[in-house]
Amino acid sequence: MISIIYKTNTDDLEEILEVHQQGGKILCPLCNSDLLILDSYASASAHQKRPGIYCPASDEHVNCTFLLADRHDEVWRRFEERMQKHREL
Repeated sequence: MISIIYKTNTDDLEEILEVHQQGGKILCPLCNSDLLILDSYASASAHQKRPGIYCPASDEHVNCTFLLADRHDEVWRRFEERMQKHREL
């Protein structure tokens, strides 16, 4: 089994998710805890978090949220609607 230490600045997110999906461990760079990889809305809601990568010991160690593609269009549509309302004021 592969274990790698997550480096927030340099690691490729796709590579991290691939290692996780193959059963590998992604470790916190500060405390070596096994990071929570919440790659779906179902897994995220089970932990009451947004999809992303988190350290279970402390959100201050690793706290990386991401937007899944199935909600991307909806988020941008809402953003554009808010910007349009703001311009009209």
